[in-house]
Amino acid sequence: MTRLPSYSPAAVALVTTALLALGACAPSFSDTYERERAAAIRTYGAGRYVEAAQHWEQVAKEAPNKRQRYEALYRAAVSYKRGKRPSEARALYERILKEAPKTSRAPRAAYDLADIQIEAGQDSAGFKAMEQVLEAYPDASTGPSALNRYLIWLEDQQGDGAAKAWLEARIPRQESTELGQYLHYAYAKLLANMGDKRGAVARYLLVADRYPYPQGALWDDSLFHAAELEEELGNPKAAVQHLKRMLKEREPSSLSGSYERPRYSESQYKIALLYRDALHQPDRAIEEFERLRKDFTTSILRDDAAWQEAKLRLSRGDRRGACSAMRWLRDEIPDSRYAACGQLLCSELEPLERECRNYIQRELKPQPEQ
Repeated sequence: MTRLPSYSPAAVALVTTALLALGACAPSFSDTYERERAAAIRTYGAGRYVEAAQHWEQVAKEAPNKRQRYEALYRAAVSYKRGKRPSEARALYERILKEAPKTSRAPRAAYDLADIQIEAGQDSAGFKAMEQVLEAYPDASTGPSALNRYLIWLEDQQGDGAAKAWLEARIPRQESTELGQYLHYAYAKLLANMGDKRGAVARYLLVADRYPYPQGALWDDSLFHAAELEEELGNPKAAVQHLKRMLKEREPSSLSGSYERPRYSESQYKIALLYRDALHQPDRAIEEFERLRKDFTTSILRDDAAWQEAKLRLSRGDRRGACSAMRWLRDEIPDSRYAACGQLLCSELEPLERECRNYIQRELKPQPEQ
């Protein structure tokens, strides 16, 4: 029989005291609070937004502390806004900003207030308020959305030059905040749109250098767009270098959406295409296509890579390698659009019941010389 560990009376008393203290710190919710909260959630889910807002207001009255109260008031405001009652929503947002300007809901309340004005057709005042959100809350999660919307409006109203001047004035003041990387990234994107590709490359690389993996939210996007621009500028080797720099930090994941960043498999595919089309190194391209299908197990590009690899191997006279790639494709991704086309690249494979689509078959026909 397994003996349970014994504890001294003093240890038991200490643990009991700690548990009682934790219980004393926990907020006590009244029956009315719980009932109104459940009703608010239920009616909001049913699309009865105004009714939900009224329940949330009752929740706020019953809240045991300020944090719960202003959370309930924020949800009431959101519900009124969703229910097309902007006046009631505005009053609650303004109350939150007046009474609880330091709470985590304050930035969102300010953002939603600006959005109400924009929805009402008051663009000038609304986007001015959106700019103030950026000024007051540069570290809040509202920053990227507010920045994107404000810049689109500014470019539309005053042109790219005005947006460029605005960014140049703001970046020095806020580049050390959470908004900083988004400001630099927006500047790089704007330079590219204005035709300054070299300047855009430099700025994208600045984002990657200053806000690196894993903290940098735009690190992989910046390297990817820098590579795209290098290719357009006629520098495919530099493009490959940027993409490989990104993939060097890759940490394989068994589940898509964790730390397997979306740009990774796309970048691997791009490297293979660059070796094939721009650098004219088909053997390297084959290696890169093969690496994608074997190592990037959650990628939706694996079957594309296998198909491109098989075509390239066949063009190099490697029929055995082409068959190997197509067998892998049928075994691993039988529902792929390319699976029914396997026998076109490997005569050893049996045709499937479904036919190979015409647009895929056309890829295998010799293209007329230009």
